Amino acid sequence: MWVLSLKKRNSIYHNYKEMFNIFKKKSELEQLQEKYKKLMAEAHSLSQRDRKAGDQKMAEAEVVAKEIDKKRQEEEKKNL
Repeated sequence: MWVLSLKKRNSIYHNYKEMFNIFKKKSELEQLQEKYKKLMAEAHSLSQRDRKAGDQKMAEAEVVAKEIDKKRQEEEKKNL
């Protein structure tokens, strides 16, 4: 009997999931989360070379984080 390893099954599942997510429109919250991730990565790489620029990116990321918190609170209020 042929059995796929767990890693292989997860890989196949994620490939299908990604393939069909191209049709799904991202919510505003998901867009903000991606923006936050990107800003944090940039802040980390910049902080290794230029501390001031890294701090500026970190401040931008904090603004986005506050927006994310605000959106989550709004969604919680809607769900109540």
